[in-house]
Amino acid sequence: MQSKKLSFLEQLVDKAFGFLSSLVIWAFVIVPVMGYDSNMSKNIGVTVVFTVWSIARGYGTRRFFNWLSMKGYL
Repeated sequence: MQSKKLSFLEQLVDKAFGFLSSLVIWAFVIVPVMGYDSNMSKNIGVTVVFTVWSIARGYGTRRFFNWLSMKGYL
């Protein structure tokens, strides 16, 4: 079983990688190829919102499955 602290740390590391890769993909693939009119500050703002939600969702899912495992449902 994974501790709550380790579950949270895992989610932070995973989402930090996702956040950085999202910025790179946006700047070097989406904007030039798709021609979207945007700027980096808008992109960072949207990415922060989705990253915070992703951390909460991932942590909650991990803890839920740990709870199921502890109860013997899995």
